[in-house]
Amino acid sequence: MVAKALGHSTSRFISGRFAVLMLCVCCLLMPKMACAQDGIDSGIVVALQPGVDAYALAAQFGATVEDIADGGGICSMLPAEGMTDAQLQTLLAGSAQTRSAEGNSAVTDPEVHSVQIHVAFDASGLPGNYAFSGSYSQIGGGSLDDNAGAGQVVAVLDTGVDLQHPALQGHLTAGYNVLNPALPPQDVPDGATNEAAGHGTMVAGIIAKMAPGAAIMPIRVLNGDGNGSVMSVVMGIEYAIHHGATVINLSLGTSTYSDALEDAVEDAYNNGVIVVAADGNDGSMAPHYPAALPNVVAVAAVDSSNVKAAWSNYGQNVCVCAPGVDVRSTFYNGGYATWSGTSFAAPFVSAEAADVLYHNSEMSVDDAVSQICGSAYDISDLNPLYSDYLGEGVIDIQSATEGDN
Repeated sequence: MVAKALGHSTSRFISGRFAVLMLCVCCLLMPKMACAQDGIDSGIVVALQPGVDAYALAAQFGATVEDIADGGGICSMLPAEGMTDAQLQTLLAGSAQTRSAEGNSAVTDPEVHSVQIHVAFDASGLPGNYAFSGSYSQIGGGSLDDNAGAGQVVAVLDTGVDLQHPALQGHLTAGYNVLNPALPPQDVPDGATNEAAGHGTMVAGIIAKMAPGAAIMPIRVLNGDGNGSVMSVVMGIEYAIHHGATVINLSLGTSTYSDALEDAVEDAYNNGVIVVAADGNDGSMAPHYPAALPNVVAVAAVDSSNVKAAWSNYGQNVCVCAPGVDVRSTFYNGGYATWSGTSFAAPFVSAEAADVLYHNSEMSVDDAVSQICGSAYDISDLNPLYSDYLGEGVIDIQSATEGDN
């Protein structure tokens, strides 16, 4: 089905394992919501053996079950009084009833937390070139019809989405707030610095533009500072799987490998859900998870000339590239913003995945990813230092949806 050889990117997708400075928007700071993730990296994340009851296992060690992801296979536990996280982890890791036990590592928005100072940020109430951005035409999006992506659900695991944004009306479906299930997954400034507020809304706006017929499912796993945890992301992935998502966008990451996160991604793959992740903004080949995990479409960022952004990560785990420099999209409080980062390259690919599935909803994950990779165009001549580290090149949505690669 795919005309050109897919090379290392697609084979890594199937079987591989290895692989900001910004100006803050002035806003009123809301009190931080009480939630399970207030101690963002506390507790132990446990992958259970099939059939094991989390509460019964916790009782054996005097621990408390804090959260259980949909499906029941992964949970987080807090140690008994007088016991440390490390002690509980050792006990759980040694139990025959668990597949893994690990600390609840921090997961963050890479634009706020990346090592490199890579982009100025601006926001306004005006759409500017949101409707006719060069980023959108750069990847063959000019020929999309209003139904592109119809029948597909793209879950956006992020800071939430501005649910009232005028440009997103008609594009949203019911979602979930992992950080506070009593509240909607609204993109709000509820942190200390709130430098990440609006991040998820921007991701959603790109998907709405490039897959206008798709339903966007907002799942809040990061707060206004861009902070979350492995458990919050795992819960978001499992919620998406069990509530009809066909594509999951993860514009977030961590430098710490996680068994639980890999388990959740594998669960998505086994359920026919395409997982797309930003590869990070540290200008390095250092693994950035979940992008470095198998069965993830890892996305690097290029500028308007298809040159790798200086701050974009790269490596043999990368599947494809997409525009990530000066991307204009929707912002929280009904506004618009221009921002740069691999976080904003990833949703172009998530939208493309929805568009590909729209044309053939029976396509397997592997076939859809092959379609995405096989239709990308090579940019090695423009990036001679990275010719083996930018996957199959820059995506081409028009070519991918024609299905003749």
